[in-house]
Amino acid sequence: MSHILLGEDAWFARIAAGVVDPRVWSLLTFDQMRERLAQHRDVYDSLLRSDLSRVVGYVRFTGEKYRSPISDILVHLSHHGAHHRGQMATHISAQGETPINTDFMQFCLVNRL
Repeated sequence: MSHILLGEDAWFARIAAGVVDPRVWSLLTFDQMRERLAQHRDVYDSLLRSDLSRVVGYVRFTGEKYRSPISDILVHLSHHGAHHRGQMATHISAQGETPINTDFMQFCLVNRL
């Protein structure tokens, strides 16, 4: 979960033409994750009210330079989070445990989004 949130931080920094922290595999505490999630809701709200067709230039961690519209970046972030949540559920299942419900609509209903 830390990686998902830190990856979002990196993309938000790219969109804002800010400095990107490459430590996207660092571990956050639960309190830090909760705080970031609250901050990210505000960023997403702001981005969704902005010009989603605006093209952003950025450098990936591999050093490659690209340009993408904000709309594509937001879709990427959605898929990135879903991908890693699926990986976590698969890993937990392989350990003989029942993973938590990662259904997005359930998340929205519980969190009243």
